[in-house]
Amino acid sequence: MGGLRPYGTETMASLKDFLHEHWEEIGGLTGQPFSYDILENENFIYDTEPACRAVRVVRELKPEVELQYFKDLQTAFYKDNRDITNFNVLADIARKHGLNIAVFENLFLSEPMKSAVKDDFMEAKNRGITGFPSMMVFKNGEGHYVSRGYGKAEKLIEKIAAL
Repeated sequence: MGGLRPYGTETMASLKDFLHEHWEEIGGLTGQPFSYDILENENFIYDTEPACRAVRVVRELKPEVELQYFKDLQTAFYKDNRDITNFNVLADIARKHGLNIAVFENLFLSEPMKSAVKDDFMEAKNRGITGFPSMMVFKNGEGHYVSRGYGKAEKLIEKIAAL
């Protein structure tokens, strides 16, 4: 987990114009549906750490659903405008993937998991990842950037094949 805006303190009051424009651009490029209602909640603090930590918890508990859980969080926030900084929303999505919510909560609130997600953020930073999405492929222990930002699947496949 790279953490788009971990530990963010900015509210939608200060981010909404930038995000609206950015989300429109992404929607146009990808066809990904966005809803903009959450941008009107001027007190909402855009902090991605809780969602990233929840994905990290899923990785520990049920790694085979990590990617789908991540996708479901993205849909919940960007399309459905659910507050994925709220534990109950994170747990509701985890429940849909068959996770035991008491175990999920215990791990989510634990200091080792808070530390683990910080380690993930540092690893991304140390690898030079400064924007999302980004894709790296590791070959023979060496990381190669395939994409910094959005890229069409065909181009990504070509770059991977060329490694």
